[in-house]
Amino acid sequence: MDDVETGGGGLPASPYVPNVTSPGPGSLNPADMPEPPEGFGTRPSDTWGSGVGSQESPAISSARHSAHTIGEYLLGKATAEG
Repeated sequence: MDDVETGGGGLPASPYVPNVTSPGPGSLNPADMPEPPEGFGTRPSDTWGSGVGSQESPAISSARHSAHTIGEYLLGKATAEG
């Protein structure tokens, strides 16, 4: 998580949240977004997600999910093992 590039120009505010700034009047271009407010989103929420794997690193869960095919997904389950 320490390697996530953050800041303005469409980058996330932190590894935990998107940048909440606006690109400014008349622009829809994320590259025009300024830096997020100082310290915004620097601490993970203690209420994020619930259930098996909810506190897992995105690098680990993304690798697991990308290995599945559509037919393997089960209603109400994050993974076939979960």
